Amino acid sequence: MRVDHAAHNAAVAADLVALRKNAAPSVAAALAEAAAGVRFGDLLSATAEVMKRKPAERVAAVAAVAKDRRLDATALAAWADLAVVATKDPADPLYAWATWCESGRCPASSTGPVGVCDVVIDFAKPPRDRT
Repeated sequence: MRVDHAAHNAAVAADLVALRKNAAPSVAAALAEAAAGVRFGDLLSATAEVMKRKPAERVAAVAAVAKDRRLDATALAAWADLAVVATKDPADPLYAWATWCESGRCPASSTGPVGVCDVVIDFAKPPRDRT
């Protein structure tokens, strides 16, 4: 006996789209409130610096890097812990970045990433000055 679920699946998909549309403003507001004042880029760069250290040196490195970059040490430690967990799970969204940082090849430093790319087109310049 053949059962056609296409109509049911379409209805469920439509319900999910409606739920997402209705929830989007409140989710966005909650994320914005939770992220207020968080310097994600600085935390990622600082985490990369911590991850370049040997595992036994990372706990001490967290305090030093956080102080040097004026970051919350507890937040940096949490990010470093997440990065360590990510290195063990290829399905983790941070896996590639965390393993790259742990390898020591990540160019993060106290001044930020340097030398990781070449500028092909500089959009800060007017079109006639671009080369």
